[in-house]
Amino acid sequence: MRCMPSLASLVLGLGLISPGASALLAGPALLKQSEAELRKKQVADVSYALDLDLPETDTPFQGTVRIRFSFTPQNQPLRVDFAKGKVETVKVNGKAVTFEADDMALRLNENVLQANAKNELEIRYEHPYSKDGNGLYWFKDPVDQQVYTYTHFEPYAANMLFPSFDQPDLKASYQLKVKAPKSWTVVSTTRESKVTADGEKNVWEFPETLKFSTYLFSLHAGPYRVWEDKAFRYPLRIMSRQSLAQYMPVDQWFKATRHGFDFLDKYMGYAYPFGKYDQVVVPDFNAGAMENVAAVTFSERFLVRGKRTEADEQGLAGTIQHEMAHMWSGNLVTMEWWNDLWLNESFATYAATLTMAADPRFPSTWIGFHRSKTGAYYQDQLVTTHPIVADVPDTMSTNFDGITYGKGASFLKQLHFLVGEKAFQKGLQIYFNQHAFSNTEVNDFIAAMEKATGRSLQTFAKEWLTTAGVNTLAVDFTCSKGKIDQFQLKQSAIPEQPTLREHKTEVVLYKWKKKRFELIKEAAVGYQSPVTTWKEAKGLACPDLVFPNQNDHDYVKVVLDPVSYKNAAAHLQAIQSPMQRIMVWNAISDMILTTDISLKDYTRFVVQQLPLEKDYEVLRAIDGKVGRDLLGYVEWIPEKTVKQEILNELIQAYEGTLKSSLPADSKKVQWGTYRQLLTMAGRTDTLLSLWNGKTSFPGVVIDQDERWGLLEALSDLGHKEVLGWADAEKQKDPTSMGQRRYLAVKASFPDYDQKMKMLEPIVKGERISGAERYAIMGNLFPATQRDLLKRYEPTYRQQVDSLVSKAEPGVARSYVMSLLPTSCDNSTLPLIDELLARPYPQAINDGLKVAKQNNERCQKVMMRLLSSRQG
Repeated sequence: MRCMPSLASLVLGLGLISPGASALLAGPALLKQSEAELRKKQVADVSYALDLDLPETDTPFQGTVRIRFSFTPQNQPLRVDFAKGKVETVKVNGKAVTFEADDMALRLNENVLQANAKNELEIRYEHPYSKDGNGLYWFKDPVDQQVYTYTHFEPYAANMLFPSFDQPDLKASYQLKVKAPKSWTVVSTTRESKVTADGEKNVWEFPETLKFSTYLFSLHAGPYRVWEDKAFRYPLRIMSRQSLAQYMPVDQWFKATRHGFDFLDKYMGYAYPFGKYDQVVVPDFNAGAMENVAAVTFSERFLVRGKRTEADEQGLAGTIQHEMAHMWSGNLVTMEWWNDLWLNESFATYAATLTMAADPRFPSTWIGFHRSKTGAYYQDQLVTTHPIVADVPDTMSTNFDGITYGKGASFLKQLHFLVGEKAFQKGLQIYFNQHAFSNTEVNDFIAAMEKATGRSLQTFAKEWLTTAGVNTLAVDFTCSKGKIDQFQLKQSAIPEQPTLREHKTEVVLYKWKKKRFELIKEAAVGYQSPVTTWKEAKGLACPDLVFPNQNDHDYVKVVLDPVSYKNAAAHLQAIQSPMQRIMVWNAISDMILTTDISLKDYTRFVVQQLPLEKDYEVLRAIDGKVGRDLLGYVEWIPEKTVKQEILNELIQAYEGTLKSSLPADSKKVQWGTYRQLLTMAGRTDTLLSLWNGKTSFPGVVIDQDERWGLLEALSDLGHKEVLGWADAEKQKDPTSMGQRRYLAVKASFPDYDQKMKMLEPIVKGERISGAERYAIMGNLFPATQRDLLKRYEPTYRQQVDSLVSKAEPGVARSYVMSLLPTSCDNSTLPLIDELLARPYPQAINDGLKVAKQNNERCQKVMMRLLSSRQG
């Protein structure tokens, strides 16, 4: 699982290498699908024996890898992936050999290998610790100066720990020996078989593993605090840095882990095969978590320093179950190539939801699943949308996004609803038992489901998996004498993604009586054509409210009919189901973009409904809608009085809920948006009063992280004393999180020269951590300082080509997109078009396309606002 794009490596070139020579191998992590397909023909039956010597200092580690494999000649050199390292010697079957190398790999001539036979390739090398989060990452804790290391390899960075055949369909076994400082605990796929002293270090030996893909191997080493559960049927451990141990929710973590295994062992029909299960919380992690076989890594964002909320517990449990589900889908059975990444991520997302839904502690699990779908709906309506199964020509084009996670999981939920519980579970069990320890493609999964259901699913799967876009569903009904005459479901699609798909949904009808909605009928209805008549509805009472996607089984954008929209908006709190209230919010929020309502109309709806809502999950949904669907446009309103009027109304509504008797967790949901509103409105005095404690709200605690949040807001607005306060706060909070928040405060302060000094080491490619880079670039030009961003534009134009060609891919994309001048008029579109015409990587081009689309959308929304005022 990856929750955010990771930084990749610096581009450098390299020539030929001779036996015994050393050279720097560096460059962006890149393997083409065609190269992987060739190597799959050359190589089979792979095993790795890896010896490593890890220093405590930030200096290169030493390694020797022995790769045993069967080799079949294809009249092409054999590629061995290895980036950013220094090769000392290369031997094949005991003899030193010559080889070629470029910035990503070394290549062996076929004539140095034994054809149609087993070979042993031995490579001695050294490699620097990583600073971008890929490979073997090195981190020094600023609190106690302890050093921690961990690996992250997905999709293509195992070759930054050891030379390898780094592709998912060359599964291998791994034997590991690590020499490390005596205070360190070393963690990998298996538990150590022996630890012996060797001078100032210990040598940890690990037995050979089962076979799995290279990106799932791992090595974590450092003085980690360890908690164990030895009573469970699988040995369980969780770990964190010593300085953060006080924040580890040990009981909740183990409880969620045990529940996950109890559910998934049974549901999958295949017992967990990897013996033990470690979960390691690591610093500066680029993603949310990573499903390394039996040694999962988690971001430290799950170690909350303030009071843990319901959302914190849901997020932790959901991530634990997601990574555990990967032990089956991804680790036991792995996609053949990255175009079928959905077989890993979509399944893990859906299986995690099934697992959590079986835990009585989380009754709102399916609402959480709906949140993931909301992100997929958004991404599926962008110009950069793609099919769930998309072409992935190389490892830099992988799709870790809302389509692969949210839409793919929604396809599985739709499939589950279509075929039924028994058949769905049977299909999964067939799939995992038939393909254990092997690689699969989409057709393998569909074939297992067809075997379980006894029906053809090819057309259904093709429509859903190989075409892009989200369908729209509306209902149209006529009534006479209080009864339905005709009821139709109308499916549509935009011209750019015209596919109409087979769907199965639940339709529910209500009548408004005695100030409440009374159920008329709920039923499962299938539809595929542009118009589907629901014959069973004829003669039913004419409804006042229709939901065409009850219980959220369908993946479809719902447009409420005029009668339902009117009644739902008027009597929203009378709708008993929180999920249905959230769906009403979704439908009304969508009307901003379609310009069916103006920003003023939507603001009035928020102000009216927010004080009435008491449900925690609905409040989370409202807050998300305000933050994304409303404020993202409000900041561009050109008329200051109109903008200020909207902000003032929202601030008043949010202050009302914060002063209310709502539980503290519900107030914490709204706090971040309230702070954002104050910043957008320039309410320095209110922010200052919150900072110094003169203003407070019942149940709202200004903890350490929120103190930093207030400082960031005050810095955005240029308060003259904020940098001195930040210096003092850094002394109180010397943690790595504190350091990053301190950088964010400094970066956001409206001092142009200071911003340039902070940006300079990033532009020059100096060796700083990815976490620090993101803290700086993500806060350099906040929305309140567009004049400074405009001032930077000439420098941006001058530097952008050079930086894209030389910088690490993740840094290059962050630079292009974070510092891109944006607007809600035509002024910045020529620059975007200029950049789109250049041969930039796909990830950058996609970001530019979305920036252009968002500009066009924003202009439409502003025109609607203008017309509403004139009207």
